[in-house]
Amino acid sequence: MKKKASIPFKVVSTCFLASSLLVSGTSQAFADTANPSKITNAEQYLQHLSKQDRDRIHNNQEMGVPNKYLSPTLEIFSDKPVNIIVQFAQDPAEAAVKKHADIGKTLVLNEARKKVEESHQNFKAKIGQAKKAAPNLEIKNEFRHAFNGVAMTVPAKDVHTLLSMDGVKAIWEDKQVSVEPPVSEIDETQTKSASPALDSIAHIGATKLHIEGITGKGVKVGVIDTGIDYTHPDLKDAYKGGFDFVNNDADPMETTYDEWKQSGEPEISPLGGSTYYTSHGTHVSGTIAGQGKNSADIAVTGVAPGVELYGYKVLGPYGSGSYSNILAGIDRAVVDGMDVINLSLGSNHNDPLDPTSIAINNAALAGTVAVVAAGNSGSDLYSLGSPGTSALALTVGASDYSISVPTASAAVDNLSLTDLRLLAKSYNDDLNALKNQALSIIDVGLGYDYHYDGKDVNGKIVLVERGIFSLNEKVMNAKKHGATAVLLYNNDPNEGHIPHYLGEGFEFIPAFALTNEQGLQVQDKVKEGNTTFTINTLSENKTSGDKMAAFSSRGPSYRNYDIKPEITAPGVAVYSSVPAYMNGEEHQNNYQFAYQRASGTSMAAPHAAGAAALLLQAHPDYQPEDVKVALMNTADKLVQDYSVFETGAGRIDVYEAAHAEINIKVMDDTASMKGEEEVSIPDVTGALSFGAQVVKKQTKKDTRNLTLTNTTSSDKTFNVKVEFNQKVLGAKDAEKNNVTLEIPDSINVKANKVGYKTIY
Repeated sequence: MKKKASIPFKVVSTCFLASSLLVSGTSQAFADTANPSKITNAEQYLQHLSKQDRDRIHNNQEMGVPNKYLSPTLEIFSDKPVNIIVQFAQDPAEAAVKKHADIGKTLVLNEARKKVEESHQNFKAKIGQAKKAAPNLEIKNEFRHAFNGVAMTVPAKDVHTLLSMDGVKAIWEDKQVSVEPPVSEIDETQTKSASPALDSIAHIGATKLHIEGITGKGVKVGVIDTGIDYTHPDLKDAYKGGFDFVNNDADPMETTYDEWKQSGEPEISPLGGSTYYTSHGTHVSGTIAGQGKNSADIAVTGVAPGVELYGYKVLGPYGSGSYSNILAGIDRAVVDGMDVINLSLGSNHNDPLDPTSIAINNAALAGTVAVVAAGNSGSDLYSLGSPGTSALALTVGASDYSISVPTASAAVDNLSLTDLRLLAKSYNDDLNALKNQALSIIDVGLGYDYHYDGKDVNGKIVLVERGIFSLNEKVMNAKKHGATAVLLYNNDPNEGHIPHYLGEGFEFIPAFALTNEQGLQVQDKVKEGNTTFTINTLSENKTSGDKMAAFSSRGPSYRNYDIKPEITAPGVAVYSSVPAYMNGEEHQNNYQFAYQRASGTSMAAPHAAGAAALLLQAHPDYQPEDVKVALMNTADKLVQDYSVFETGAGRIDVYEAAHAEINIKVMDDTASMKGEEEVSIPDVTGALSFGAQVVKKQTKKDTRNLTLTNTTSSDKTFNVKVEFNQKVLGAKDAEKNNVTLEIPDSINVKANKVGYKTIY
């Protein structure tokens, strides 16, 4: 193996910012705080206090338990049972060893594990004593490896009994979470090409690595999600095991259609659009590990088809679950020796130190690459959700990708229509069968059921206007009434074609998107009577891809202002495997068409997880931070200008990452636990962030250490240029605020040697 030349240097930021000083007076505590019967939870209690008093309560100094944290949304005064997560002060063993090493101390792993076990035994002993006064204290689950603590259900009034115990650092609310339903209408027209499963995989360079024999072989990947349909032909040989934390058994199968039938529960969640039966984890798994072994022409080959796939079911019916199940899944994945874990899930809480984020940090310290979806909360800054806020996670946003789009030219009587774009179709529709057929057109307005009254559309094409209700319902209504195909035109004259794609599904018929101008022209022809539509030619256009998805959540993370997401990956109209029952009861045993397109950062994350597996096969000595840095250093810029808090380094190119000869690391640190006595952990990344800088009429300097590593046999010289990006979301004028970045004009890195240089 070649020696690596590594040059550490500092970047110094000098800034002079004028800022106002926020002053607030102190106030007396709300008079009724002595009468807890009028207050039901901590949030109500806190809202009547001054900020100073609220901060003291959050750290529990006033309660006689300093340096501890209490979730402010927890009930604390009633007899009502509450679900909580108790975090111990003792770190998990692997994390404790890393933290000691970072400050130049030595902690033996076995000794660290002994301390973890002692923390559990001591807590249980205290629980046994406390039960004499509070008998309803029961431990539901224990965590030791990625998070050290327990999950419990206790009377709210006993929370502080637990918090006051020695060895307890924090008490969190055990919140309910769910997978975000895939985005149903996406930002760019995407559709099925000749090799639909390969489009997004090829876009990130994975197929070129497959040719070189890099498939992720020998790498263990855990999918922490809704389970996996391990009977799917594309997944059954990749699947190696796992655990179901919803039903507490070793069978992490998705929640099935039959289970819904037996449950007596609504098919669709009253709280959202999710079905009782699930498919999310199987879709994610196909993108990572699909082996393309189905007998269908549309079988899925994933980013890393050679990996050993494990499933950890932490989300049950309707795709919902709890923080404690997620912690259990992360914890078990570390125990099972997962090299990579994928979490295409999250909350709407932007907190880098919530329990799930802490667990992800500790998993990374234990040697696991933790890939997390950024979330689908839209284009605002700070819309990022936990655990994607974790400093050591590889957080992934969604961008689109280059794909072949079927188009058509047609004639409506003597009106010529070009560049019609496919919007939807059934799996087994043959578009060529529509060519050269003169089919009558019927205008059905917006396409409501009653718009079909008195109209015979059997074997004909319907003209439908976009608007009021969803596109997929319009196409489904047309099929229900017997139409052969749909022409769906935009109601926005300024938008061009409808910028959405519905995907393939048995509930669809061929549907083509028209511009507003084309739609109105066809409507005028229909009014003339006896109008026919004829497709003359079918062809394909290739989209450019690499645009940020509007639904993709943005950073930064609160508190430490980390640049998140670190990278983007294809997350728009991603084609992957699903259980057969997702095509309806009549198809639940037919895996020939057990595939769907879905959009979301849930679909982007598994591209990055698969890429991580490829890198670990190509570079077995890589640590989690090496994987993150390699993917960030070699990412491709998206086609438009975005803030780094939107796209991070850009869209991953795993082929370049695997063959990179230079890497640049930022040697940083980050907090690992809430409370006054915070402990820092090493944070090695590819992003340079100076965090929040608050100054008033003074000059402030901050520094960061970076290293450049050269693995080639040639000396390297890099020219360095600083540009302030001012025309992106959230950007301020750095020059007007006297912000400067001091860095040398060029940096030399010797070959096959380790060089050191400090720059101020």
